[in-house]
Amino acid sequence: MDSSREAPIDFNHEIPIIKVSNVSGENTHFLRNFIDTLKPNILFVGDSLHFLIECVYSIKGIGFVVSGLVKSGKISVGSTYYMGPFYGRYARVLVKSIHNNFRENIDQLYRGNNGCVNFKILDRDIPIKRSSIRKGIKFLDTPVLITKFKAKVKLLHHHTMIKCGYQPVLHCDNISQTAVIKKMDREILRLHEEAIIDFEFLYHAEYIETGSKLLFREGKTKGIGEVIEILG
Repeated sequence: MDSSREAPIDFNHEIPIIKVSNVSGENTHFLRNFIDTLKPNILFVGDSLHFLIECVYSIKGIGFVVSGLVKSGKISVGSTYYMGPFYGRYARVLVKSIHNNFRENIDQLYRGNNGCVNFKILDRDIPIKRSSIRKGIKFLDTPVLITKFKAKVKLLHHHTMIKCGYQPVLHCDNISQTAVIKKMDREILRLHEEAIIDFEFLYHAEYIETGSKLLFREGKTKGIGEVIEILG
């Protein structure tokens, strides 16, 4: 085949192997061009704070310290935010100090940046231990609690069929809770079929976003999907 007539590589559908040299710099421009074409997995938009916790530490004499990513807005020293949800509730916290990835003390952390935050819990009526602050817990400007949402799902494994009233366990980010199917765009859902389904959490409200990927299961039943609309 004539190499001069080869179609350009579509980096969104193919993964090329690029040989580079960190001594001579050979082919590094190909690698740089490839990285520039990659689409980000997270879109950093919005002015309201959304700080996603990735790790948590309890340091003697300092208290709770969490590291994470600012997905939107900014987090500031001396400001009060809502951390959660913890079984349908948020706790107010006061940010005492912030470190960036270079271990420098800073006053603010902006969207798209990672850092560590030391905070004090203001709501003592909510019992929070280190084990309670799991990966995926958020800092928000305003507490958001969702009980109902719409998702596009595909059934991967099931012996019979699924219809309204079915109650699988949903897994989405740090969420693991039973939800009931309230409505479907088809009467029944069979193996390998897709459907638009209205879910409602069975026990307590959670934080969930449009575009979030989810997995649902019940026994040997398994399915995957994506949140397409928040209903309330």
